[in-house]
Amino acid sequence: MPSRGALIAVGYWQSDWFDELPEPRALVDPLWELERRWRVVDYLRTGAVLLDYLGYSFCRFRGGPPDERMGSADLTDGTYLWPEALWIYVERYHVVLPPDFVAHMERQAFLVPAAEELDPSARPWDFQPWIRWAKAEGCSRSRARRLAEALLEPLRRLQRQRIARREARG
Repeated sequence: MPSRGALIAVGYWQSDWFDELPEPRALVDPLWELERRWRVVDYLRTGAVLLDYLGYSFCRFRGGPPDERMGSADLTDGTYLWPEALWIYVERYHVVLPPDFVAHMERQAFLVPAAEELDPSARPWDFQPWIRWAKAEGCSRSRARRLAEALLEPLRRLQRQRIARREARG
Protein backbone atom coordinates (compact mmCIF):
# COMPACT_ATOMS: atom_id res chain seq x y z
CA MET A 1 0.00 0.00 0.00
CA PRO A 2 1.35 3.49 -0.82
CA SER A 3 2.41 5.81 1.96
CA ARG A 4 -0.53 7.76 3.37
CA GLY A 5 -1.06 10.88 1.33
CA ALA A 6 1.73 10.07 -1.12
CA LEU A 7 1.38 10.56 -4.84
CA ILE A 8 1.71 7.16 -6.52
CA ALA A 9 4.44 7.39 -9.14
CA VAL A 10 3.88 5.48 -12.41
CA GLY A 11 5.77 5.34 -15.71
CA TYR A 12 9.27 6.22 -14.54
CA TRP A 13 12.09 4.29 -16.18
CA GLN A 14 15.41 2.83 -15.17
CA SER A 15 18.31 5.27 -15.19
CA ASP A 16 21.79 5.71 -13.75
CA TRP A 17 20.18 7.07 -10.60
CA PHE A 18 17.28 4.63 -10.23
CA ASP A 19 18.27 1.17 -11.42
CA GLU A 20 15.36 -0.56 -9.65
CA LEU A 21 12.84 1.15 -11.93
CA PRO A 22 11.64 -0.91 -14.91
CA GLU A 23 12.72 -0.88 -18.53
CA PRO A 24 9.75 0.06 -20.75
CA ARG A 25 10.60 -2.71 -23.27
CA ALA A 26 9.66 -5.29 -20.63
CA LEU A 27 6.11 -3.89 -20.47
CA VAL A 28 5.08 -3.89 -24.15
CA ASP A 29 1.80 -5.52 -25.16
CA PRO A 30 0.16 -4.41 -28.43
CA LEU A 31 -3.15 -6.01 -27.38
CA TRP A 32 -3.41 -4.22 -24.01
CA GLU A 33 -6.51 -2.02 -23.55
CA LEU A 34 -7.26 -1.86 -27.28
CA GLU A 35 -10.74 -0.42 -26.80
CA ARG A 36 -9.81 2.12 -24.12
CA ARG A 37 -6.20 2.90 -24.92
CA TRP A 38 -7.09 6.20 -26.59
CA ARG A 39 -8.91 7.27 -23.39
CA VAL A 40 -5.89 6.30 -21.28
CA VAL A 41 -3.64 8.32 -23.63
CA ASP A 42 -5.94 11.37 -23.40
CA TYR A 43 -5.96 11.11 -19.62
CA LEU A 44 -2.17 10.97 -19.48
CA ARG A 45 -1.83 13.97 -21.80
CA THR A 46 -4.14 16.15 -19.70
CA GLY A 47 -2.55 15.75 -16.26
CA ALA A 48 -1.80 18.89 -14.26
CA VAL A 49 1.84 19.99 -14.25
CA LEU A 50 3.32 19.36 -10.82
CA LEU A 51 6.97 20.08 -11.60
CA ASP A 52 8.65 21.47 -14.68
CA TYR A 53 12.36 20.70 -15.14
CA LEU A 54 15.13 22.60 -16.91
CA GLY A 55 15.90 19.77 -19.34
CA TYR A 56 14.02 17.35 -21.53
CA SER A 57 13.52 13.68 -21.00
CA PHE A 58 14.55 11.19 -23.68
CA CYS A 59 12.83 8.20 -25.25
CA ARG A 60 14.01 4.79 -24.06
CA PHE A 61 13.13 3.21 -27.43
CA ARG A 62 15.52 3.40 -30.37
CA GLY A 63 14.35 5.87 -33.01
CA GLY A 64 11.93 7.57 -30.62
CA PRO A 65 10.67 11.13 -30.79
CA PRO A 66 13.09 14.01 -30.26
CA ASP A 67 13.75 14.96 -26.64
CA GLU A 68 11.67 18.15 -26.96
CA ARG A 69 8.59 16.03 -27.64
CA MET A 70 9.30 13.87 -24.59
CA GLY A 71 8.68 16.86 -22.38
CA SER A 72 10.21 18.21 -19.22
CA ALA A 73 7.47 17.91 -16.61
CA ASP A 74 5.84 15.58 -14.13
CA LEU A 75 2.06 15.47 -14.32
CA THR A 76 -0.53 14.50 -11.72
CA ASP A 77 -4.22 13.95 -11.15
CA GLY A 78 -3.88 14.45 -7.40
CA THR A 79 -3.52 10.71 -6.72
CA TYR A 80 -1.00 9.51 -9.30
CA LEU A 81 2.12 11.12 -10.70
CA TRP A 82 3.70 10.38 -14.11
CA PRO A 83 6.23 11.82 -16.57
CA GLU A 84 4.85 14.10 -19.25
CA ALA A 85 5.68 11.70 -22.11
CA LEU A 86 4.12 8.58 -20.60
CA TRP A 87 1.32 8.89 -23.16
CA ILE A 88 3.89 8.38 -25.95
CA TYR A 89 5.00 5.07 -24.45
CA VAL A 90 1.38 3.92 -24.21
CA GLU A 91 0.24 5.17 -27.63
CA ARG A 92 3.31 4.53 -29.78
CA TYR A 93 5.01 1.60 -28.06
CA HIS A 94 2.02 -0.11 -26.38
CA VAL A 95 3.53 -0.01 -22.89
CA VAL A 96 1.06 -1.31 -20.32
CA LEU A 97 0.11 0.42 -17.09
CA PRO A 98 -0.97 -1.05 -13.76
CA PRO A 99 -4.65 -2.05 -13.66
CA ASP A 100 -5.12 -0.02 -10.45
CA PHE A 101 -4.09 3.13 -12.32
CA VAL A 102 -6.44 2.43 -15.24
CA ALA A 103 -9.29 1.61 -12.83
CA HIS A 104 -8.61 4.94 -11.11
CA MET A 105 -8.85 6.72 -14.48
CA GLU A 106 -12.11 4.94 -15.19
CA ARG A 107 -13.55 5.99 -11.79
CA GLN A 108 -12.69 9.55 -12.84
CA ALA A 109 -14.56 8.97 -16.15
CA PHE A 110 -11.13 9.38 -17.80
CA LEU A 111 -11.14 13.08 -16.86
CA VAL A 112 -8.29 14.61 -14.86
CA PRO A 113 -9.63 17.00 -12.22
CA ALA A 114 -9.04 20.68 -12.92
CA ALA A 115 -5.62 21.87 -11.75
CA GLU A 116 -7.16 24.27 -9.24
CA GLU A 117 -8.97 21.33 -7.58
CA LEU A 118 -5.65 19.56 -6.95
CA ASP A 119 -3.26 20.20 -4.09
CA PRO A 120 -0.34 17.83 -4.64
CA SER A 121 2.24 20.22 -3.19
CA ALA A 122 4.63 18.98 -0.52
CA ARG A 123 3.41 15.39 -0.76
CA PRO A 124 5.87 12.52 -0.92
CA TRP A 125 6.12 10.34 -4.00
CA ASP A 126 5.73 6.58 -3.64
CA PHE A 127 7.51 4.55 -6.33
CA GLN A 128 7.14 1.18 -4.61
CA PRO A 129 3.73 0.14 -6.03
CA TRP A 130 5.04 0.86 -9.56
CA ILE A 131 8.28 -1.00 -8.98
CA ARG A 132 6.55 -4.05 -7.48
CA TRP A 133 3.90 -4.21 -10.21
CA ALA A 134 6.41 -3.68 -13.04
CA LYS A 135 8.72 -6.39 -11.73
CA ALA A 136 5.88 -8.89 -11.52
CA GLU A 137 4.40 -7.85 -14.88
CA GLY A 138 7.74 -7.63 -16.66
CA CYS A 139 8.81 -11.03 -15.40
CA SER A 140 5.61 -12.67 -16.61
CA ARG A 141 5.82 -10.90 -19.98
CA SER A 142 9.48 -11.89 -20.34
CA ARG A 143 8.55 -15.51 -19.71
CA ALA A 144 5.74 -15.28 -22.25
CA ARG A 145 8.08 -13.68 -24.78
CA ARG A 146 10.70 -16.41 -24.27
CA LEU A 147 8.00 -19.07 -24.72
CA ALA A 148 6.78 -17.42 -27.92
CA GLU A 149 10.35 -17.23 -29.21
CA ALA A 150 10.88 -20.90 -28.38
CA LEU A 151 7.71 -21.83 -30.26
CA LEU A 152 8.63 -19.69 -33.26
CA GLU A 153 12.24 -20.86 -33.52
CA PRO A 154 11.46 -24.12 -35.41
CA LEU A 155 9.45 -22.12 -37.96
CA ARG A 156 12.27 -19.63 -38.38
CA ARG A 157 14.79 -22.45 -38.78
CA LEU A 158 12.60 -24.02 -41.48
CA GLN A 159 12.32 -20.67 -43.24
CA ARG A 160 16.12 -20.20 -43.15
CA GLN A 161 16.61 -23.71 -44.58
CA ARG A 162 14.19 -22.98 -47.44
CA ILE A 163 15.95 -19.72 -48.23
CA ALA A 164 19.35 -21.45 -48.17
CA ARG A 165 18.11 -24.20 -50.54
CA ARG A 166 16.62 -21.62 -52.90
CA GLU A 167 19.88 -19.64 -52.93
CA ALA A 168 21.91 -22.83 -53.48
CA ARG A 169 19.83 -23.63 -56.57
CA GLY A 170 20.68 -20.24 -57.93
